[in-house]
Amino acid sequence: MKLNRFVGFGLLIFILTTFSMEYGFAQSCGFGATPLTAHASAIPGQKVVVTWNLYNMYSDRKAHIVLSYTADTDWEVTIEPGPRNVSYELPTGIVTIQENLALDPLPPVEYKPEVIPYGTSYIKHPNADLYIPAKVVTFTIQVPQDAKVGESHKFHFIAKGNCFTGTGAVIPSVELGLDVTVDVVPQEFYEREIIAKAPWYIRYAGMIMVLVLIALAAAIVVLVRRRKVK
Repeated sequence: MKLNRFVGFGLLIFILTTFSMEYGFAQSCGFGATPLTAHASAIPGQKVVVTWNLYNMYSDRKAHIVLSYTADTDWEVTIEPGPRNVSYELPTGIVTIQENLALDPLPPVEYKPEVIPYGTSYIKHPNADLYIPAKVVTFTIQVPQDAKVGESHKFHFIAKGNCFTGTGAVIPSVELGLDVTVDVVPQEFYEREIIAKAPWYIRYAGMIMVLVLIALAAAIVVLVRRRKVK
């Protein structure tokens, strides 16, 4: 992502993310996410595109992820990948569930592959010289044309993960979140110094000085004439 310019299909003006990682774990089902917060600025009518990395680094089984969100506004939001019904064959039979994506358990690697598949990323491990394989989730927030400059809205994106046991039961879900704040800004940036108005006697100081000098000159002329008359 580029700062201070449109980002993601030329639609995002400015986005800052706080890089941090969180990992949820329940029994042998778990997954991680980064970043956990993001802050974006956009002009009315444009789109904010936020990417979220989800990974399964410690679990011993696939994590099935369902994505959702809450917001303090009714702006249009799209999530990719979208929900789909997927069937899995388990020892006890076939189970069909709805999910947005599934995370296979993958350990960190020392080097990034030369070719990275679409929808996949490799994020730097925060504590080791390694890379973590991750799936990329994209949230697109449409800022309305009638959005008012200066307003700000918050979005909370949620990833809930489930895993199957050998009997087909579901291990208690793990939930992680991403908090996004979007500020509406003017289309063109400007910066003008505001000069406060000075008191009247300062604003008219030049004119006052001229009048005083004229008065003094007139008084001197009068005094000189009086002396001549005497």
